[in-house]
Amino acid sequence: VACFFCIKAGYSRIPYAAAKGGDFFPVFAKLHGKHQYPWVSLLAIGLLSAVFCYFNLADVINAAVAVRIVVQFICQILAVRAATAEEVEHGHAHGAGGHHHH
Repeated sequence: VACFFCIKAGYSRIPYAAAKGGDFFPVFAKLHGKHQYPWVSLLAIGLLSAVFCYFNLADVINAAVAVRIVVQFICQILAVRAATAEEVEHGHAHGAGGHHHH
């Protein structure tokens, strides 16, 4: 049980640090007024953990792996689209016909 609470305290720092750096929702950067811990982040991690306690561990792991793969795939697609758009914008794209020689 003590390990469970330590993990919660540790993982709550990830959204907090991301929010503080401007890379996540700003509400997660809020600190408790008296004790200075990231209470919003800790609450969110705790609630998520409580919800996942009602599912089979194997199902939770499989879902987490699937979500990770899908998110990575979507990010790769967006990166390729952004790179292609930048090439088109700068006149460097060659289109479906391959390289054009001038």
